Amino acid sequence: MAAIEKDVVIATAPTQLCVGIPSACEVAVEALSSVFAKEESEAILLVDATNAFNSVNRAAALNNIPRVCPAAGRVFVNTYQADIPLYLDGGETLYSREGTCQGDPLAMAFYALATVPLAKHLSTTCSGSMQVWYADDDAAVDRVVALGEYWNCISAEGPKYGYKPNAAKTVLLVKSHLVSDAERVFAGTGIRICSDGVRYLGGVIGSTEFCDGFVGSRVGDWCALTKRLASVAETQPHAAYHLFISAIQSRWSYLQRVANADGALYAPLDRVLNDQLLPAFTGHSVPVEGGLRALLSLPAKLGGLAVRSNVSRAAAERTLCRDAIAPMVELVVGGTSTHEVSSVVTACRTLAAGARAARRVQQRNLAEEIRSGLPPTQRLLVEVAGEDGVSSWLTTPPATTMPGTVFSRTDFRDAVGLRYGLPLEGLPASCVCGKDMTSHHAMTCPCGGYPTQRHNEVRDLLASAMSEVAYDVELEPVLLPLDGETVSGIRADAARADIRARGFWTRQQNAFFDVRVTHPRPSLLSRSGVASQLSDNERQKKRQYSSRINNVDRGSFTPLVFATNGQCAPEASIFLKSLAAQISERNRDLPYSLIMRQLRARISVCLIRWQITCLRGSRHSYRRRLMGAGHGGFVVECRARAHLAV
Repeated sequence: MAAIEKDVVIATAPTQLCVGIPSACEVAVEALSSVFAKEESEAILLVDATNAFNSVNRAAALNNIPRVCPAAGRVFVNTYQADIPLYLDGGETLYSREGTCQGDPLAMAFYALATVPLAKHLSTTCSGSMQVWYADDDAAVDRVVALGEYWNCISAEGPKYGYKPNAAKTVLLVKSHLVSDAERVFAGTGIRICSDGVRYLGGVIGSTEFCDGFVGSRVGDWCALTKRLASVAETQPHAAYHLFISAIQSRWSYLQRVANADGALYAPLDRVLNDQLLPAFTGHSVPVEGGLRALLSLPAKLGGLAVRSNVSRAAAERTLCRDAIAPMVELVVGGTSTHEVSSVVTACRTLAAGARAARRVQQRNLAEEIRSGLPPTQRLLVEVAGEDGVSSWLTTPPATTMPGTVFSRTDFRDAVGLRYGLPLEGLPASCVCGKDMTSHHAMTCPCGGYPTQRHNEVRDLLASAMSEVAYDVELEPVLLPLDGETVSGIRADAARADIRARGFWTRQQNAFFDVRVTHPRPSLLSRSGVASQLSDNERQKKRQYSSRINNVDRGSFTPLVFATNGQCAPEASIFLKSLAAQISERNRDLPYSLIMRQLRARISVCLIRWQITCLRGSRHSYRRRLMGAGHGGFVVECRARAHLAV
């Protein structure tokens, strides 16, 4: 498909829009709406077919496609000329002899090219009618009498191509003063006739009152759906959040692009989001007015949760969509030569990219405005959340196949609370070590050995990934003892690095790595301050190890410094990019971007898990101390003091 897409687009567009046209459904809705609004247009006939994809006349298609699109002809002849067997349980076999084959990546292109001769025949026979096809959904705009002839023609000619119009699923939208004429022309056909409006490709065409009523009814359905999701989020907020972001929110985002309706109609939906869904996600009530609600509407990479506000967004989405698809709409309405299709598609993609860039600029400006009104500590948390990889734990879908990516309700809400500096439930006033309990203290307190375990977890994760590209990977390698050499930094004979991988940077050379996970100091109130602390840790590691490893072990040394929120120091970032590039080179079917996202996600999930573990461990230690005050409390205190001493 990557090889023949351009040829298929030229052969099918601007009549058939289902292959290679950006925002094709929006183009179809906008084109029909604009033509129907003209005075000379009387009606729109929306034709649907029975079992369309399974009914295509395969013999006719294989005869026509090499003529319509020679570049695609050979592949379809090779794949569809013989009956396609479907093997059933029990040894029975069915043979597919008509229609497209389900599961074929080229099925949509096959269907589009198969319907092009029918569309051309209709345009010749009914030359005054403007046609717009999206797969098997055919729409024609013209006078009522001409559309009657169009229906008779497609009913007679369509079955020859395997396109069987279904009158029960076909709708005629006619202007109100021509309803009687339409009933006379289409009498006995079984076609439903309406004058107020009709749904089309998930959008709506018709009067303002009908559009508003349609949007209002859809908003009511979505409010009920969101309330059901909020009840699920009470016990499973992580799964509910990803369901909302990936599958539900996009429903009304699409309608905002294709329906010219007042943004105030989405107010009930915003109320449900603010009053029920967001509290279920965060564990806190979210005020409608204020910086926190605006912050949560931003994308995750800008520090938000991507739960958008819809009243203010609807008009902007509609405008951006219309501007991006304008050249293709003009091409469809004008019926220009298909030789111009390629340049118009390129122009639409350029406009769409520009619209996305403009939206990103608006979001960044809004994020900066929101951050400026936040308290200093919360502002720093939000700024750091926008760093590369820090929000990966939030954008990674929960999957049982990836250990650790599924959060319980307490873990998810704790992670959100840490992300925005919200109060955390159940945090004791003091730690088991006797100091005041704060989030910073929980991340750095050695009681229970959590900082050490966190370090080891990150070390093991990186070593496992390095074993994909380097050989002779070793954990905790002992450095060569000093034999009169003069080096700076660490000099103990039993000194160790964290990881040794032969051949990672240079062939046959040992590459040594040492991992450090540090928590930013509470006194740091700027992003540059956090970055400076990470760089200081890198320089400290180099002072300890570089001289000895370079001069005695004759290897290279790379410090891998991470913040507890997942932020990388400069050399750790370079290391991850190199690791992803080498894995991609070894596994050419895996793109670099995918591997990099996975690496970032695994590190982010690992570190956020350990942030929660440090908090939960501190709570658990506190409860154990209270429960063991009479019997065994002394042992708990002694173990805590031993950990502190170590």
